[in-house]
Amino acid sequence: MHWDYGWGIGFGFGWIFMILFWVLVILGIVYLVKLIVGSAKKGEKKETTLDILKKRYAKLQR
Repeated sequence: MHWDYGWGIGFGFGWIFMILFWVLVILGIVYLVKLIVGSAKKGEKKETTLDILKKRYAKLQR
């Protein structure tokens, strides 16, 4: 005689773990994309405020 009525033993809340699994997968993908994009931006040289001031001062000296 089966007492679990086709639900399986202990797996009544399995859908919660499935949702948690997919949330973790999506968060992992988002993290990797941010990591890749962030490393690409670090390769670009940003102009500092001191560089801007030096250029403006050089234009005034002409």
